[in-house]
Amino acid sequence: MKLNLKTPQLSLSKDLLRFRPSETDFNSFNAKLAELQLKIDNDQREDQQKTYVQNFLRDTFYRGTNDVNSKGTIDLAIHKGPTAATPVEVIIETKSPGNKTQMVSADKPNVKAIHELVLYFMRERVDENNDDLKYLIATNINEWFIFSASKFNELFYDNTKFRKTYEEWRDKLKVSSNTDHFYDEIVRPFIDKPSGERKAGEVGAQSRYLASFSVGAWLANF
Repeated sequence: MKLNLKTPQLSLSKDLLRFRPSETDFNSFNAKLAELQLKIDNDQREDQQKTYVQNFLRDTFYRGTNDVNSKGTIDLAIHKGPTAATPVEVIIETKSPGNKTQMVSADKPNVKAIHELVLYFMRERVDENNDDLKYLIATNINEWFIFSASKFNELFYDNTKFRKTYEEWRDKLKVSSNTDHFYDEIVRPFIDKPSGERKAGEVGAQSRYLASFSVGAWLANF
């Protein structure tokens, strides 16, 4: 299975493509992005990379408007408002640039980063009844795979069998309740099924290139 990638021109709305930030905002964004890029280290711990991403998002988009922080085992969650008491809208899984085994790629999407996003999505959607989710992101700073929560909802939450299997695993009714079992025995084979065997549609993503750097994000369909 491979991801079907689309260009930013095809993935962004016309209104967003026409948007022109102020020169001050654009220069500030470029400066913060350059600072983030300089901190990339293939050998650095992933929790440190997470901090860099958190600071970048806070300083460029969300300071004073949206809380950006970890939540439970979620690396980073962008909340709907300025405090963690507001619902989560964006779930982010960060990987080190050197961790190519677990990071999403066009040729190998069915990896741990995706499995973790599915778990966090189901916890939010099923256990916390959160219907404010907008996006799920897997990033190693160099690349950003930004998935639409509505497509995750179609593929995983709306699939009665998958949702029931998740609940059974959550309630310790499976042979193992550890996360590796959920990733390897439940999510991986489900994603590998031909689309015709699923009751819901494809996974989608929305994406954009960031400024003039080689930082890519992809519109992707399974």
